[in-house]
This record gives sequence, C-alpha cells and structure tokens, in this order.
Amino acid sequence: MMSASDAGSYTTRELSWRTWPDFERLFSQGGGWDFCACMLYQRGHHLPGNEFPTRVDSRIRSLAGKRELVRQGRSHGVIVYAAGEPVGWCQYGPVDELPLPGARRLAKGVCVEDDTSQWRITCFVTHHEHRRRGVGSLALAAAIDAIQRQGGGWVEATPIARSYSDTQLRRLAQAHGRNSPEVEEYLRTRRWPEVMVRGVGPVPAARGSFGNTSHSGTVSMFERAGFEAVRIVRDTHVLMRRYVSHS
Repeated sequence: MMSASDAGSYTTRELSWRTWPDFERLFSQGGGWDFCACMLYQRGHHLPGNEFPTRVDSRIRSLAGKRELVRQGRSHGVIVYAAGEPVGWCQYGPVDELPLPGARRLAKGVCVEDDTSQWRITCFVTHHEHRRRGVGSLALAAAIDAIQRQGGGWVEATPIARSYSDTQLRRLAQAHGRNSPEVEEYLRTRRWPEVMVRGVGPVPAARGSFGNTSHSGTVSMFERAGFEAVRIVRDTHVLMRRYVSHS
C-alpha cells in the first residue's frame, strides 16, 4: 500500500512482485550500486570477477538473483518514490534472510552481530538528485513500520558515524595504489577525523565520498529513529539496536 510521506512529495511502497519493476528500474540507472542490486548481504559476497568481468555482467546476474528471491517472498525492502518514479531504497529483513552483517564472513562461518536480534536493516540507496532531502530517513521509518506489522522484535544495523573524503589520499592512491607504502605512510601520519557517538565514544570516519560509504546509513539517522549505539564494529561502523513492539 502506498503511503504519504512527511518529507513532502515522497511516498513509499514495500518490495513485492508487483513493485519489482520499480526496483529493477531504480537499479538500472547507472548508479554505483546497480551492479550489486542489493544482493551482497543475501549472497554473502560479490560475484567473482573472473566469471563476471564487468559491472553490467554483475548487474544482470544480481537482478536475476534478486528477482527470484522476491518471487519466493524472501527479500524485503522499501522503495521510495518521487512523482511516481523510484528514487530510494532501504533493505531490511529477518536475520536469517540477511545473515552477513557487513558481508563479513568469519573463519567459523556466518555470525550475527547480536544473537538476540530478529531483524536487520542493511542498505540504503538514494538517487543522486534526491540526496539530503530525507529519503533515507523516510525509508527507515517505513521499514520500522513494516517490521512492526510483521511481529516486531529486536532490530539491528551497522551504520557509519560519518564519511570523509581526503583529496591528498585519493591522489596518492591513484598514483601509487591503495595499498602502497606511500598511502600507508600518509595514513600513519595523518590524524583521521573522528565522531563522538553517544554510548560508544569516538568512531573514525569512513574513508570515501558520502555516496559510496553510506550505503549502510548513518548513526545520526538511526539515533533519530530511536536506535541506540552498542559497540563499534569493523572500525568505522557502529552496531545500533532498537526494540520494535508488535502493532
């Protein structure tokens, strides 16, 4: 069911077989996320480059995989619309549907960040023309409402505190490689920005521009939605949780 948003003209709908064409359109517009089609957390890894050498190849395979999961009722999410066009997305689902927080596989197999969680919110996408307009917050609110309707429980996410793009670092990486001694020396001597997060302390900013580091959302966005920080995970991400009562 389409719902009016508090963010002006935006509306939301649940991912379903009926709204699948809208999802496919959103992930076919040349955005940096197209190749993944939000399959990383369900597949557990990116597609092997030797079998899928281009992002177009990956997009075709990822969309096919997502389509099958939607057909089976095993993929959940919220699509955000502007004037009927899909412009945003939030993926959520039961932990067994999204078993890999941050697509992080441990030596002993797959683990969850907190074994009492029933739900996970993993990914956000916003078309570049609609960023900084509350699309992600609207999608998050709609995802929480959907979780509430489906029984509620503990919900977790691992957003970043903030992103930070360093021009000099980018130049060094382009000239010498991301793992070069020059980059390592620069990072060793450079004081990287941190953000104080209530409940866990200072958290380093994630390296990169906002669009390619913030797919998991931001701490401030989740704080506004009632989530509380638990601990730092993967250096720049924060495990946040909220209990959602059944409606």
